[in-house]
Amino acid sequence: MAQLSSLNWIFLYFMFWWFLLILVCINWWMIDLKYVFPVVFFDKLGVNKWSW
Repeated sequence: MAQLSSLNWIFLYFMFWWFLLILVCINWWMIDLKYVFPVVFFDKLGVNKWSW
Protein backbone atom coordinates (compact mmCIF):
# COMPACT_ATOMS: atom_id res chain seq x y z
CA MET A 1 0.00 0.00 0.00
CA ALA A 2 2.90 2.34 0.71
CA GLN A 3 4.38 1.80 -2.75
CA LEU A 4 1.66 3.39 -4.82
CA SER A 5 2.94 4.87 -8.03
CA SER A 6 2.06 8.42 -8.99
CA LEU A 7 -0.21 7.06 -11.73
CA ASN A 8 -2.20 5.15 -9.14
CA TRP A 9 -2.50 8.27 -7.01
CA ILE A 10 -3.75 10.29 -9.99
CA PHE A 11 -6.24 7.55 -10.80
CA LEU A 12 -7.53 7.41 -7.22
CA TYR A 13 -7.73 11.21 -7.12
CA PHE A 14 -9.78 11.38 -10.29
CA MET A 15 -12.02 8.53 -9.20
CA PHE A 16 -12.71 10.36 -5.93
CA TRP A 17 -13.63 13.64 -7.64
CA TRP A 18 -15.65 11.85 -10.32
CA PHE A 19 -17.64 10.11 -7.58
CA LEU A 20 -18.27 13.42 -5.81
CA LEU A 21 -19.33 15.04 -9.08
CA ILE A 22 -21.82 12.23 -9.78
CA LEU A 23 -23.25 12.57 -6.26
CA VAL A 24 -23.69 16.33 -6.67
CA CYS A 25 -25.30 15.88 -10.10
CA ILE A 26 -27.73 13.31 -8.73
CA ASN A 27 -28.60 15.69 -5.89
CA TRP A 28 -29.24 18.56 -8.30
CA TRP A 29 -31.26 16.25 -10.54
CA MET A 30 -33.48 15.13 -7.66
CA ILE A 31 -33.96 18.74 -6.52
CA ASP A 32 -34.80 19.73 -10.10
CA LEU A 33 -37.34 16.91 -10.30
CA LYS A 34 -39.04 18.19 -7.15
CA TYR A 35 -39.40 21.63 -8.74
CA VAL A 36 -40.15 20.51 -12.29
CA PHE A 37 -42.96 18.08 -11.46
CA PRO A 38 -45.22 20.66 -9.74
CA VAL A 39 -44.65 23.12 -12.61
CA VAL A 40 -45.64 20.52 -15.21
CA PHE A 41 -48.61 19.49 -13.07
CA PHE A 42 -49.86 23.07 -12.75
CA ASP A 43 -49.31 23.62 -16.47
CA LYS A 44 -51.58 20.68 -17.24
CA LEU A 45 -54.20 22.08 -14.88
CA GLY A 46 -53.95 25.44 -16.61
CA VAL A 47 -52.86 27.07 -13.37
CA ASN A 48 -49.52 28.58 -14.25
CA LYS A 49 -48.65 30.88 -11.38
CA TRP A 50 -45.14 31.47 -12.71
CA SER A 51 -46.28 33.48 -15.73
CA TRP A 52 -47.44 36.87 -14.56
